[in-house]
Amino acid sequence: MRAIGIDEARSTFALLLRKIAAGEEVVIARGATPIVRLVAVTPADPQRLGIDAGKFTVPDDFNHPPNEGQIGQVRPMKYLLDTEVWLWMQAHPERFGHHTLSLLADERNQLLLSAASSWEIAMKFRKGKVQLPYPPDQYVPDRMIAGGVDGFAVQHSHALFVSHLDNHHRDPFDRLLVSQAMLENLPITSADPAIAAYEVEVIDATL
Repeated sequence: MRAIGIDEARSTFALLLRKIAAGEEVVIARGATPIVRLVAVTPADPQRLGIDAGKFTVPDDFNHPPNEGQIGQVRPMKYLLDTEVWLWMQAHPERFGHHTLSLLADERNQLLLSAASSWEIAMKFRKGKVQLPYPPDQYVPDRMIAGGVDGFAVQHSHALFVSHLDNHHRDPFDRLLVSQAMLENLPITSADPAIAAYEVEVIDATL
């Protein structure tokens, strides 16, 4: 063990570090009084196992691929709701299949209601085909906010693309929804089998 003064330690600090790292012990003294002993730090053995034990859990099925019923839960997405599906959400959730219920309940997914659906609801309310607790211009925005559903505007391109659609579906509202889904690459959630005839991803609301 070597003893040195403060001034020498200050002027030869880099050299001292190398000697200490090589295993030498150094004592720094003020006059004849030792004040600091410098030794190399022995590195701790790496803790390769269990460093976060008790902090989180790895599930037993970690490596299992998701089944169909889990896809909507692990991959957050945007989904376009057709008009009937949105109305079911308000009044008849029991009509949905288990997979669709999981998809709709997952708050990571963004649910979209087209302005075309608002148009359809307004027209059918006016004709008496659908009864609502109060007028559509109050009911629809109120329920969209309550349900965390975002509005989806109709663009000119959406309306014009309808001219390219085959006549699988004659309902003008649904044709416009199909056009939006195709142009914006959105899956559409629907219980209408006629929509599946188009080249668009359909989430069957009854499954």
